[in-house]
Amino acid sequence: MLWGADHDRVSPDILVVAGALGGGVLPVAAYVSRREVNDRVYAKRDPLLHANTTGGNPTACVAALATIDAIEQEGLCARAAVHGARAVDRLESLRSVHPGAILRVVGRGLLVGAQVRSAALARSIQRAALSRGVLVRVDGLAAGEAWIGIRPPLLTAAAELETGLDALEAAFVTAQAQPHDTTAAEAG
Repeated sequence: MLWGADHDRVSPDILVVAGALGGGVLPVAAYVSRREVNDRVYAKRDPLLHANTTGGNPTACVAALATIDAIEQEGLCARAAVHGARAVDRLESLRSVHPGAILRVVGRGLLVGAQVRSAALARSIQRAALSRGVLVRVDGLAAGEAWIGIRPPLLTAAAELETGLDALEAAFVTAQAQPHDTTAAEAG
């Protein structure tokens, strides 16, 4: 599934695409809509209503089309689903060993997260993972939750994924063994 909305079988009126659209080489974004939505917004207005200094850059547009072609031809969406399921399985296994520390595991494609019991634990896991060469995000703190998020690149090979998951598992074990000052870590 190419777009996040595809997972929920939603057909959006408007889709805004950016980020990796330029293949990691050029910044590019796109606004995509159904014809009836587009006509309602632009039919009687200047078609350059949302123009900007970098809009319509032909080089960026070629990069975007090449990126979409590569994603489709190399089956990267299917690979992301397989790799994401593997990451969820590994985190669920870790959760079964440490049920009080990992509260929930979720994933969609290569966007995978594990809710942990505290911000202090999340930060400790993040530091321990970084010391092993793996970047993880800490999210949800503003909502009073603590999440460890992993977002491997779309081009991640299976062996690279396993290496990263091994490092994350080791980081989790290390973090679990450390005392956590919840008052200082929860704030930041």
